[in-house]
Amino acid sequence: MGNSWSEDRRLKSTISYTTFYSQFRQNVANVSFHQDSSSDMEQMVLTMVQENPKLLMLHENVPVARLGHHEVDATGQNVPATIEEHILQGLCMNPLSTSDSLNRVIQQLITRLQDDESLWIIGKYPRAAQLFSSQMYNVTTSIRMYQLHHQYLQVATIVGKVALHDTFYDTKCNRLQEVFNLYQMYLDMTQHNHNGTRSSVLFDQKLTQEMLDLLKTQQKLERTLALPTGVLIGTSLIKTLQNLMMLHAVNQHALRLAVDCAEQFSVPPRQFWWILLRTFSRTNQWENIMTLIQFGRPPIGYVPIVEMMLDNQKQEDVLKLVPFIHDEDERNQVIALLVKEEEETE
Repeated sequence: MGNSWSEDRRLKSTISYTTFYSQFRQNVANVSFHQDSSSDMEQMVLTMVQENPKLLMLHENVPVARLGHHEVDATGQNVPATIEEHILQGLCMNPLSTSDSLNRVIQQLITRLQDDESLWIIGKYPRAAQLFSSQMYNVTTSIRMYQLHHQYLQVATIVGKVALHDTFYDTKCNRLQEVFNLYQMYLDMTQHNHNGTRSSVLFDQKLTQEMLDLLKTQQKLERTLALPTGVLIGTSLIKTLQNLMMLHAVNQHALRLAVDCAEQFSVPPRQFWWILLRTFSRTNQWENIMTLIQFGRPPIGYVPIVEMMLDNQKQEDVLKLVPFIHDEDERNQVIALLVKEEEETE
């Protein structure tokens, strides 16, 4: 019953989001907004690029290779027993053993055995595997070690960290896709296990997909608006919406694209309007705020808008806004703010 109620509430929320954005999109299409000159556009774009490190549109192969189960199993079966492994096992079980002693044995294993054989043994012991992975500068080797043991969550963690710091758009997308696939491999292996880890992995997988979708959307937006790479790509969802709303001052299509983006990623209407208010006030788009208010009460109400206007010495705009406020309590709050502002000015 609880799950059904939750799904029903989520469905109603989705419907309300769709209704809001459909109406907002229609309102934006039916009016003309104040636009600044093209020279302002160049300065605004330059500022945005400076605030966001560029992601270059270059191609680079992802250092992740999947292994078949048969190859992995054969590797484990053919690894000979060694004195070094027995020592490593004992050290891992001893809480008093040091990282230096573990590392010396690991290096001996690497010297004595072939790559996959040594990686197989190291990967059998979580403490040794963690130490080896943290000290390896070669990411591919750490990935290989975990792949040999089908430890796809550990592989996903490593690839995810690499993707987080990647400055190339293509490889960032490829790595995020690989992380998504690794999560799916884990879920397929544990489909009969109903535990908290699966729920966490499902959440992480969904989050990874949303990150990937956002990157692709940002690239599409940059191309649509003919922006240099780095204005939108790599920024957060909120920053993307802010930049699009800032660009609305010089590009009539930017706000509509911001609406599309917000709807795609299910941004709550209240949050969307807060971003809109703060961004438009920052870029001095007060005329455009007044235009949007004419279509009805914003989800955040009128009081926050009035407070922002008064903070920016826009008393005349507040007076123009009062006739649009039909709720008596809200109108009284606005009038009280005007009176207070006038008293403080005197």
